Amino acid sequence: MTESSDPTRSILTVTPTAFGDLLTALKADRRPPATEVTVAVSERGTVRVHATGAPEAAVTTDRHRWDTFVRGVRADEFDHFAS
Repeated sequence: MTESSDPTRSILTVTPTAFGDLLTALKADRRPPATEVTVAVSERGTVRVHATGAPEAAVTTDRHRWDTFVRGVRADEFDHFAS
């Protein structure tokens, strides 16, 4: 996973299973399980997505872009990546 607007240009690598779990949680409108991927939202609206065991390699975005990603997830735009 990456975010083109992330100033750190971080790339988050996760297993297809972990990505599928993230997609499933987002589609169900619940917080993703923090088993492999953690999503944290700050009070200022910064969203950080990182592998649970490697918080230093976080993909950072803003709330608007995250919400756009979640709408895409709910429209099944990313399902082929998790298969």
